[in-house]
Amino acid sequence: MRDFGYDEEGWSGSQKERHIWQRILGYSAKYYPGLLLALVLSLLVTGASLALPRLMQLGIDNYITATALPTGERVDGLGMIALIYGTLVVVVFLTGFLQIVILERIGQSIMHTIRQNLFSHLLKLDLAFFNRQPVGRLVTRLTNDIQNMHEMFTSVLVTVFNDFLKLAGILVLLFLMNFRLALLLSLFVPAAIGITVVFSRLARQKFRAIRQQLVRLNSFLQESIFGLRVIQLFGRQADNYSRYVSLSQEYVKRTLSQIRLFGTFMPLTELMSSMAIAVIVWYGGGEIIRQQLTLGELVAFLSYMRLFFQPLRELSQKYSIVQSALASAERIFDLLDTGMKIRSPERPAASTEITGSITFENVSFGYNEDEVILRDISLDIAPGETVAVVGSTGAGKSTLINLLVRFYDPGQGRVLLDGIDVREFNLQDLRTKIGVVMQDVFI
Repeated sequence: MRDFGYDEEGWSGSQKERHIWQRILGYSAKYYPGLLLALVLSLLVTGASLALPRLMQLGIDNYITATALPTGERVDGLGMIALIYGTLVVVVFLTGFLQIVILERIGQSIMHTIRQNLFSHLLKLDLAFFNRQPVGRLVTRLTNDIQNMHEMFTSVLVTVFNDFLKLAGILVLLFLMNFRLALLLSLFVPAAIGITVVFSRLARQKFRAIRQQLVRLNSFLQESIFGLRVIQLFGRQADNYSRYVSLSQEYVKRTLSQIRLFGTFMPLTELMSSMAIAVIVWYGGGEIIRQQLTLGELVAFLSYMRLFFQPLRELSQKYSIVQSALASAERIFDLLDTGMKIRSPERPAASTEITGSITFENVSFGYNEDEVILRDISLDIAPGETVAVVGSTGAGKSTLINLLVRFYDPGQGRVLLDGIDVREFNLQDLRTKIGVVMQDVFI
């Protein structure tokens, strides 16, 4: 596929993963009480969820199959089990709801802070930086990349702990209930983990490819809409439409590739779960016949195995979310770390009344190192003098203004205002003393 000049870096490796996590956690520091509360709620959700199959076992073994007990006592016992079961279901619902609200609030607050910091930083960067960056890429930083990080805060940071806790709890309960059957089922664990790891790595590549293509698409759309007048003037609508279709088709292709991967992994996980259930029915049924296992324990085993494969599916997806978020976080932090070359001096010239004397002294400048726009330009403009600079497009007329207000620094020579090099002025002070009327009006 043609690149059309719009590219998106993957994980460049400019920042180590540990350093990225430190910066992410730095943004989370003021929300630690909320995160701790979400963690406690996660423990409650996990504990209540794991207690439900156990209650089913007690109801079956102690009351449903306990024919020796009086009927009234069995019914009353089942009623109590049902009451406890219903109470735990309500606990799971309420704690899960509260946990989601807390995490969403924290995630939105952190993303708001990062978004504000990023936009504030962009406003201060040199114009030379924006000459090298497609606008679509910068928009993606403020939108898609921020959203990727938001998903990590709301669906990963605490809930991953919840999933690991659930997996460990299920294994412990299975071994406590019936060691031999649990040992047989544990043979499925390495295969399930292996499938999850392979899927996670493949999913990371698919998600990254989708992000890269999305940035190309955003960049092309932004520049096409911004330059629509030129496109129509030169009759390039069909060509631009063709390029857009090509970019869009590649995006659909990459998205469908990711969908096929998920479409393979999910049924494969269900197959593993069904095979485990088949083993439970075969071996557990034999144990019941030999009176080595109760019917309630068999039902609990079946329920726990259904619960066991659910976190594995979720962990693989959350791993992909983490990788996507870390790649986005790295690009965001790289942008936040981008320095400014055009700065005010530590000791700026004293702010005085400007008379208006302007001097260009042997100035040479180029936006690119290999392309010089101005070469050895010298110019003196006296206070009150009116000067018109005339030239063809690209001759450097606007460049003179850009150098005067110090959007750029000359490669050679000096620009003087009242005999003082403009690099000696405070930037804000310099630009407030010079009135510039541009062709395009934004303010």
